Amino acid sequence: MTLRLVLVALLLGTSSALAFDSSKLIQFGTLPLDDLTPVIAKSALLQKEISKALSEDNKERADVRCLGMRFPGPWKNLGGLRVSPYACDFGAKWLRIRATVRITDRHGRAFETITAKAMKNATKVRETNLNWEWATECGTAAYCAWYVGEPAPAPDGTGIVAGVKDAANQLQLYLDYAAKTGGRPDFSKPPVSDLFARIFDLRELAALPPPKASDLLWLLDWTITADGTFKSILYFGIAPPADLIADQAAIKRNATDYEDQEAVALSFIIRISARVTRASFLFMEQPAHLAP
Repeated sequence: MTLRLVLVALLLGTSSALAFDSSKLIQFGTLPLDDLTPVIAKSALLQKEISKALSEDNKERADVRCLGMRFPGPWKNLGGLRVSPYACDFGAKWLRIRATVRITDRHGRAFETITAKAMKNATKVRETNLNWEWATECGTAAYCAWYVGEPAPAPDGTGIVAGVKDAANQLQLYLDYAAKTGGRPDFSKPPVSDLFARIFDLRELAALPPPKASDLLWLLDWTITADGTFKSILYFGIAPPADLIADQAAIKRNATDYEDQEAVALSFIIRISARVTRASFLFMEQPAHLAP
């Protein structure tokens, strides 16, 4: 019996270690409550609570819309699939569902993080260990602000950069995958267009209040990330380090094919660099005892 308990504990520990953090997917989408039937079926108690909520609110299942994270297009076999966490609008209240997400390839090998290999080979998603809560609001997830139609609270600089870096990492994975498979990047449609827009978000930059000395570090972080993405597009398909003479033909092709994206990226970099300069002067002007 002791040996069996040890084996179970080891299996549980392995399962937890191989859980996939679906919140890193960035994208989200809507789906009807009926599409969550396989997930809801895992708990008789949850099914009972949902039936009660529908009856109390005088609603049909078809009336309830849910939100969930979504695998973007670069996921070869999973693109478009919705995954936990979910939030469902019952009118008077919201149902928020979370599950342990595990993704595997056709041989059962699990992936813990977003990588080019995972996007190419993952074929199956499992959701286990359901937990849920009823609330008066959708919650603080990005998709909640979008669904309700109210603007999300303005994030601080650290929050902005975290989202930008996530988008840049996913876009870089897409570029790497396209290069390895002999393809060409397509920035004209989601999710790639969304990732690009998140990194070079001119509207968010323009909406920021006047810079402060304390903004300098995260503004620099955003600038470096944006500049790195710009160079990844300009030097697409070129083995680093790029040679401006030897790789001239490839650079010229990229400059032609992705002229619109590079124009946006350069405009963004010029504008954020001006903000960095202003924050730098404010940083240097502050009293010495206030410097970090």
